[in-house]
Amino acid sequence: MPAHRLDARPWAVSRFDLIGQDSQKRHNMIQHVGLSIESVDGGLAGDPIPCRHMSPPLEETSICLHVWGGMAIDADESALMEIFLTTVESEYERAKVLEDSRRQYIALPHVREVSDELGRTLHRKFSCAGLVLETYRYAEIDLVNTDDEAFPRVSKDDLRGCYPVDQSQVMSGAGLDPSQTEWPVLLPAYLFHSLDRPDEEIRAEPYLPQKGDWFFPRVTV
Repeated sequence: MPAHRLDARPWAVSRFDLIGQDSQKRHNMIQHVGLSIESVDGGLAGDPIPCRHMSPPLEETSICLHVWGGMAIDADESALMEIFLTTVESEYERAKVLEDSRRQYIALPHVREVSDELGRTLHRKFSCAGLVLETYRYAEIDLVNTDDEAFPRVSKDDLRGCYPVDQSQVMSGAGLDPSQTEWPVLLPAYLFHSLDRPDEEIRAEPYLPQKGDWFFPRVTV
């Protein structure tokens, strides 16, 4: 079923559905996304939905339901997603960074390996959208094409709805060069645009975002 923005009607949420929480700064811009950890019958706009998400840090807490996205996944895919998330948590535990937001989070790229001096991977950093994307990819469902040269760059003004773009130290720590004026960031809304397609199309081809997709629904720019 197509992704959609919640209205006054109740909505059923299933495990591993995507829950989007709106930005308080930009209308219809999704600031945060997580994965539902349980089924919820009759969720309403603004309801808190228990999720696993890169807050940061990685945690199980509630996200306000403003936008929903989902698709039919089978038991094997669900099991693979659980394995992935459990593995990520185990990495943080071994690396002793379970509560360290700065060592878990990266905005650009959406996922990055952290290695020791011998080149051995210790753990991975993610953005909130990156954690969701890589969880689905582990189950061989690729929601967004992040490799195409046409992947859009987001301006500082548009990114303001998701990131503190005027805080250069925070931006640098998240992998966003503050000397730049636009960045190819994986935004939460891209995931919902991908899921706003028939399941067959989602499985056949990852979605290539376009300008204006940082809002859901899309805004023509």
